Amino acid sequence: MKNQFGTFDRFPGWRRLYAFTLGLSVVLHLGIYGLMGWLTDIESGKISVPIRLSEPTPPLTTMFRVAPPPSQKAMTLRKKPLPAKKPVVRRQSLAEKPRASFERFSELRSSSLDQYSSGPFRARAGAVGPVVGSGVEIGEESPTVETGPAVTASLKEPEKRISMQEEFLDLKDLDTGKYKGLVIQDPNDKRSIKGFIYLAQAIASEIDPPTPRAMPQLAEAVNSYTQINAQVEKRLPLDSRELIKAPFVYISEKKGFALTEHEAQNLGEYLKNGGFIMVDNAAPLTEFGPGEASLRKMLKDAMGKEARFRLIPRDHPIYHCFFDFADGPPPGGETSGGDGDRGPTVSDLEGIFLDDRLVVVYADKGYGSIWEQDFQNEPQLKMGVNLVVFALTQQGSIAQQQIDFYSQRK
Repeated sequence: MKNQFGTFDRFPGWRRLYAFTLGLSVVLHLGIYGLMGWLTDIESGKISVPIRLSEPTPPLTTMFRVAPPPSQKAMTLRKKPLPAKKPVVRRQSLAEKPRASFERFSELRSSSLDQYSSGPFRARAGAVGPVVGSGVEIGEESPTVETGPAVTASLKEPEKRISMQEEFLDLKDLDTGKYKGLVIQDPNDKRSIKGFIYLAQAIASEIDPPTPRAMPQLAEAVNSYTQINAQVEKRLPLDSRELIKAPFVYISEKKGFALTEHEAQNLGEYLKNGGFIMVDNAAPLTEFGPGEASLRKMLKDAMGKEARFRLIPRDHPIYHCFFDFADGPPPGGETSGGDGDRGPTVSDLEGIFLDDRLVVVYADKGYGSIWEQDFQNEPQLKMGVNLVVFALTQQGSIAQQQIDFYSQRK
């Protein structure tokens, strides 16, 4: 490419770049020179430049809110009116309370006891007293009355026995759940008895009572014939720790079963420590059936060699403690007919005694199924009432031990 001089230029673009750079350098130098002169005039004061400063930002402030003055109105409390206080009356001491109106034991005649005796047995005054078999005293003297072998003697000295009439004890105050049965009985009238009891129907791992309405029916009979307030306790397992509190336990079964080792041990301890059970064969028509065999084995497993069955004599208090059964117990299901293979029936009840204390009543009569009936069961229910009264009043029983414990606390 030719240049302006008519010759060929090998680098035409370089020359243009050089010219542009040179021009830019001249412009920059001129600008810097002019700026330096302007700054010099300002320093020398020839030129004044106004400078506007921004106003300072005010500091942050916190707003405080002044509370309004308190109300001058008098404050009043909104209270509910309290009920009027009852006057406090000092409780009358036992010594100031009137004595019971029962006749003294010394005024009893031996002829008045004949209604409680049959044959060689003669009822002991303590056996029909306010606490049967406990030798309760009223007054200063207590005559000695002959007793048969069926009635156990009190192990407590006469002066240490509790006099329930003199205490004027209200048994309703003791019905708090701690005690399962307590009674007071008039020494002059065996049917004048009052108190309370919780009837227990036992169950076990293989025992399911076949007559669930038997205990409610028996409790209703006790309430009807006596002044004892009877209630039905919830089903009580034989291995329960609550078993030792029950004064009366009902066990019934018609099929074969076996107790566990713990159930048998707990039942044995209960009987040895004042317990009382009624064992009822619910299938009395079958001689030595599975239910009967299991019930008898249950008692032998629980009591060992002490489980010796004996016929209860008809002069025993169990037949005379409330109602009189001079001819023995009323018939049960063993005489109801049917296709059973029962042989000659046993008319009397069987029992197991520990030191002359009756702890087990065994009945091959199926009383439970008869108690459940709504009619034609009055004799059987009356026999059940006798069983309950005897369990509460027998010396050494759970109920008597509870009375002894209460008297010692007082």
